[in-house]
Amino acid sequence: MGGELNDTQLMAETLAVSAEIHTLQVHRVDLMIAMFERDTVEEHGYRSPAHWLAAATNLEIGECHRIETLARLLRLEPEVRTAYSSGLLDSEKARRIAYFCQHYPRTMNPCEFDRARTILIDHASEKVATKTTVRALIRRLEHLYSTGDGPPPGEDSSRNELFVSTTLHGRVVLKGDFDAVTGARLRHLLSRWRHRGPRWVVSKTIGRPRGATPTPSISFCSASTPPVSSPSKAV
Repeated sequence: MGGELNDTQLMAETLAVSAEIHTLQVHRVDLMIAMFERDTVEEHGYRSPAHWLAAATNLEIGECHRIETLARLLRLEPEVRTAYSSGLLDSEKARRIAYFCQHYPRTMNPCEFDRARTILIDHASEKVATKTTVRALIRRLEHLYSTGDGPPPGEDSSRNELFVSTTLHGRVVLKGDFDAVTGARLRHLLSRWRHRGPRWVVSKTIGRPRGATPTPSISFCSASTPPVSSPSKAV
């Protein structure tokens, strides 16, 4: 079909298909939200909509969990949901902004929170914005409204370390901030971990000089006991 179109028509067709895909993805998130509100899949023996979706389609369980997480967050953040539905945000940027809105610094008053959410949506809506720049802006807002009681973001081990270990049944358990590690990087780290021993820590450096290219470094070191407060996820 592409050979029958000239360059202008080919680009227009590609944009049309991309817009249609986004529309269908938005509709899928809306359906997932309806599943939460009705407790649909639990009556059919599934633990969550993500597990049902993975069993009913050829999608990987990790992708299904990302879809479910996005739906849960957008259900609580109508402003971000509107921006995502209108095409201003893609799924990754919408998830990051919605997560921030649910975990914003408690020192923010309502006016400051509304302004911060608007700034994030406006920035993420620009074509030059990436998930890295959105993440950096979120970290800047967290730094700006930090009370100073805890460690700075660059030294917060609950955000910057990924713990990998196995259970007694042989399952691999991950603990850490999964926003910091992509799927390809995670597979690479797991392949290295298998050759290094039963438990290792992956440290991600966030702090960098102003104006430097955002290329975080990841290194291995022997692990101590993982922090109890870190979120856990089994794969």
